[in-house]
Amino acid sequence: MSARRFKADIGAAAAKVQQGDILGVTAIGSGDSDGEVVITYSHAGLPHAVRIQALAQDPSEYPDGNNFMLFTDSEDAPPEVMQAMELAQEYLLGVTVTEMVSEVAKRLTSALTPSSASQAETDDDGDEFMTDYNDNETPEDEDSESEDDDDFMGHDDEYFGLGSPKAEQPRRSPADNNTSLFSLNQHAALQQRIKSDVQTVKKAGFRVGGLNGFGITDIAGIISISLRVSRLGLSEEALIAWDVPATDYVVLLIKYDTKYVPLESLIDLPAAHCGVRFRIGLCKSYKPSVSDAREAFNSLTDGASASRDHAAQPAFRAMFLSASLDQFMNESLISLIKIRLQRNASWDFANELFHHNGSLGMGGGGAVDLTLPGGEDEPGEQGDGMFDHMLHEDHLAEAGATGSFPLVAMQFAMRYFAKCTKYCLRCHRKVEEGFEALRPYVCSNPLCLFQYMAMGLGPNVEHEILTEPSVVDLLVSLCYASLQATASRHPSATLVNTNPNATPTTFPIREFPVGLHLRVPNILTPQPDRPSPILATLHHKDMGLAFSDFDDVKRLVPNQWIVLRYRLHAAATPLKAGALNPLEPPIYSATHHARITAVFPEKKYATVTMMESGPECFLSIAREADVSPYDVDFDNLTNHEKSVIMQTILSTLPPILKIGDYLREHPSVSLGSYEAVSPAAASLLIWIVSSNRSCINEISTLEKVTAPATNQQPGQEPHKDTGLVSPSVHEWRLKEKRKKEYIPGMNGYIQFRFSQGSPDKELRFNKALQELGREKDVSQYPTIFAWHGSDVANWHSILRTGLDFKEIKYGRAFGNGVYFSPFLGTSIAYASSPYGTRWMNSALNVQMILSLNEIINVPERFVSRTPHYVVQEHDWHQCRYLFVSSQSSGVAAGIKGDAAGVPMLEQDPSAPVLDAASKPLRIPVASMPVRTAKATQAISYLATRNVAQVHDEESEESSAEDQELLADEQHAGRSRSSSVDTVLARDVPGKAPPTPVPEESVTDFTPGKLNLATLPRLAPPSWATPTASRAIGREVHKLQQLQNTTTLRELGWYINFDAITNMFQWIVELHSFDLSIPLARDMQTADIQSIVMEFRFGRDWPMSPPFVRAVRPRFKLFMHGGGGHVTAGGAMCMELLTNSGWSPANSMESVILQVRMALCSEERGARLDLSPVGRSMGDYGVGEAVEAYKRAANAHGWAVPKDLELTARGGAP
Repeated sequence: MSARRFKADIGAAAAKVQQGDILGVTAIGSGDSDGEVVITYSHAGLPHAVRIQALAQDPSEYPDGNNFMLFTDSEDAPPEVMQAMELAQEYLLGVTVTEMVSEVAKRLTSALTPSSASQAETDDDGDEFMTDYNDNETPEDEDSESEDDDDFMGHDDEYFGLGSPKAEQPRRSPADNNTSLFSLNQHAALQQRIKSDVQTVKKAGFRVGGLNGFGITDIAGIISISLRVSRLGLSEEALIAWDVPATDYVVLLIKYDTKYVPLESLIDLPAAHCGVRFRIGLCKSYKPSVSDAREAFNSLTDGASASRDHAAQPAFRAMFLSASLDQFMNESLISLIKIRLQRNASWDFANELFHHNGSLGMGGGGAVDLTLPGGEDEPGEQGDGMFDHMLHEDHLAEAGATGSFPLVAMQFAMRYFAKCTKYCLRCHRKVEEGFEALRPYVCSNPLCLFQYMAMGLGPNVEHEILTEPSVVDLLVSLCYASLQATASRHPSATLVNTNPNATPTTFPIREFPVGLHLRVPNILTPQPDRPSPILATLHHKDMGLAFSDFDDVKRLVPNQWIVLRYRLHAAATPLKAGALNPLEPPIYSATHHARITAVFPEKKYATVTMMESGPECFLSIAREADVSPYDVDFDNLTNHEKSVIMQTILSTLPPILKIGDYLREHPSVSLGSYEAVSPAAASLLIWIVSSNRSCINEISTLEKVTAPATNQQPGQEPHKDTGLVSPSVHEWRLKEKRKKEYIPGMNGYIQFRFSQGSPDKELRFNKALQELGREKDVSQYPTIFAWHGSDVANWHSILRTGLDFKEIKYGRAFGNGVYFSPFLGTSIAYASSPYGTRWMNSALNVQMILSLNEIINVPERFVSRTPHYVVQEHDWHQCRYLFVSSQSSGVAAGIKGDAAGVPMLEQDPSAPVLDAASKPLRIPVASMPVRTAKATQAISYLATRNVAQVHDEESEESSAEDQELLADEQHAGRSRSSSVDTVLARDVPGKAPPTPVPEESVTDFTPGKLNLATLPRLAPPSWATPTASRAIGREVHKLQQLQNTTTLRELGWYINFDAITNMFQWIVELHSFDLSIPLARDMQTADIQSIVMEFRFGRDWPMSPPFVRAVRPRFKLFMHGGGGHVTAGGAMCMELLTNSGWSPANSMESVILQVRMALCSEERGARLDLSPVGRSMGDYGVGEAVEAYKRAANAHGWAVPKDLELTARGGAP
């Protein structure tokens, strides 16, 4: 630690005391000794102020390795003060001055306040209580941590006309700190506001967890807001591509450094000095431990959290989107909220305005005149099928400046997380329309690409190398092939291109890594404006380079990479000034890549180390060589030169398996630390992996491509420093699952599962399938399959831009569109490559690539159907597999796959896709999404999906601390259990899904027999809000789609959607009950086909539950042998359907399923009242249902919705 840093931290803490941010502290300053801090504390319970000294015991290690020792020179200090100091002493290791002062003040206030004295708090996971007051932004740190933040956000009030908070709020005197500045009454009021705000978050469907007593005893600290990943409705391909397990929680941590700041106060503060910070990541639990949350904020890199317990996987861990979202929220969220509130703008427009004004510079001009959209997002963003009621709810637009800031932040985070592929990972503006990727990337701005790479915002390339080495090998091989074809097709005449960064559409590689500031060697045709090679003599004995000019040696530095080219014939004439080409270039006998190990300027000498990736060097005599350092700016080269240089650099890259071996042997280092990989090669490899917009996973097992065995077994816990394993438990399970996706009959091909498009492209594919299905019956064979073949050089771009028809190579005799063929031989002919040079260090040695694609079965709508399928609509086809043919016979012989016992898809016999033997290809059912397979094949998958979707968000019970934080006053301290525990068995990993019952073992049902005229029908309510109407409309649409694509016996329920006249009232028939249960036998006896249920929705939907009751028939009372959660009045008695157990995240499909399962409860299921009295009573009335519902809810202590009466009346006065 420097004395300057320690002094600056004391000054920062003193500034917070002056602002009244540390309760009870009236003054702070330096003591007489080095490393001493003097604190003056006042309290109403003290006769006079207490002077406390804190002495840094190891100033040289401040703050991480230092501990503060507390003492006081006040002779009459009360025992409570001494005890509080002893308690605080245990928590002062590795903290800053501000954290130390805050901790001491908190302990003193707690000890001197009667209501909170002698509280011993511990975290629910066993971690000791410690509120993490942290203010690392000292004057020195602010510059080093985020200069851009201060440059813009610190003055955003002036930019957007929000006024200066300092002018409106006069500074209070620190002498009034314990009374008028921030009284205990204000402290209590702020605690109540915290509870109110987090309860709003809970009502919106999110899990909330307080850390360190936040909101209960403290007004500063960390709050955790989470949502199970499965609730986002993302496709399986997206979850795999993002490496996000569906069972995990995505967690947002919000840290308040000094005290909680409500939204209305937050917008009056400068954005860079609000004392609020964010971290987003994944967690197995709904909230991390205190220590893991602290570690997330204390890590040096945003979004990179390490584990405190190195022996196990951290509870809170970063995902590859963490760094990007962390940075976005910390840099921009507060400013974006201010813009939205002032301009009534959407998030996207606010971000555009934020960037536009930021680009003008400070004090640049007047107001920006841009067309403002409405307060909500564009209609095109709605309805993407991903739990719209959560992703598109906008609390900020509804509540304004008085809303719940934690909810605004969580909705913001979830919006950009679920829609990350639509936005740039750096500037977070929408990317250009066109190819929709499955993996997010950056926009076309070179600055965004540079910052994306420099800041590590993309995927972890080390992780990819360890877990998917064959995929990384494939990506590098495809890039190399594309570069080779580019260099071959375009001669050196392109060197005179007037726009060196213009990429012709005929280039196989469409984008170059411009903006990374790569430094590359000048091994091309010499140019007057570029550094020339240095002539030197290489001495083989000590691998030294002797130079004749002192200035030449100055261009070299240790660890710098160079290219050595041995001269066979020197140029006879030097390069003329201004000439584009040399008259006689040198002739070289060999080329080597080397690294400078030492430089001796006074001797004009340097030593080198030859890299193993280059050709073997057998030199016995001194040789003249041209030395080309890596000192040329890659961005200034022409496209042809870029392709040649990139090839040269990739040729130095060691085999991917060898890099993986190095990473396993050195698990705490990054790719850039590997001496055999040059910085340019490392940057190129990262660019190749991160710019891949598709999801590729190996299915077949390659003996020569999979990682060699190590002492770390599959499923072993991650390494303590990096969290990397090979493979992880999650990935190992994925690999086991992929074995069931192997396609037999394709001997000699390496198989990869291949997915393209944004996460909602699969949904659009299904939507197109349903729309076309209305015009043509495709229920039996909804899709067909076909091959697509293309030159190996084209696949690098295909992975990034998708299959399109922008370029014409073989003519378009059969029209414009993407060409497919059911014949393997036809596609092979188009996949042949004329370019023989391949990446020499590839284990795959790619010779040819084919893709297997799923296409909607409407060939009559294609541009052409014979001899090829020509499909012009992008949403009509989806890539499913890649088949790679290897040039190495050894690799091909090592391909393994097992399809024994795997169910295969039944193809349309009129349009089968054929394998190499001209037989119908056998495609596993497991590889196809459920809605594109036949219903009978999808039963098991559908059952699993249903269980996963209804897995309650609160299946993990909240800690007692969180129950107190979230409980209403009348229910404070009451434990809440899962609303599904009593009706739904948990989905146990590895357990087979339930087997569908045979048709003959269920009750009969015929749709349409129910006379709806005999049931109460309500008029649409006048109080229906747009939010509720949209939410119910989406649920109706989803249920209708599900009912149209699933057999009624599988569903077990039926809704006559054509008869719905009021979306706020549904009539649902429950049917097809298993005859093994008593309820089904009662129904047969009474000749009843369905249980008629009514669902009524209130004006607060989806924030409050629907009112669900049975209409007919009548059921036995509980005292007479009944059950099934049916009350005496017919209402369903379930916590799920009360305010205590309801979550807005619940889908109506899951609610219907849970109601049905409640009736069928094995413990005590429902029974029909078959007595003469029961049959004579007729249908249940709504009045008796409401009264019975209230009685049951009060008996269980469940909260009744406030609008129950209005909901039950259907809005009638």
